Amino acid sequence: MSFTYKINQKKSHCIIALEGNLLDKPSATGLLNEIDNLVADRHKSFVIDLSALMHINSNGLNVLISILTKSRNAGG
Repeated sequence: MSFTYKINQKKSHCIIALEGNLLDKPSATGLLNEIDNLVADRHKSFVIDLSALMHINSNGLNVLISILTKSRNAGG
């Protein structure tokens, strides 16, 4: 199963639903680019929904840490 995601923007935060297998950073490049755009638009709080995520490894964990770092650097 491949990796997909959906972003639902709310007023105070964004919900990011991850689905499938998050096993490498290149498969999440689109997600990280969208996070950059959201942070540039002053969104800084994110909720990560992992309920449909089947597998994650250390590379996938690095993607989640990148999102955390971007949020914290923006003041979230």
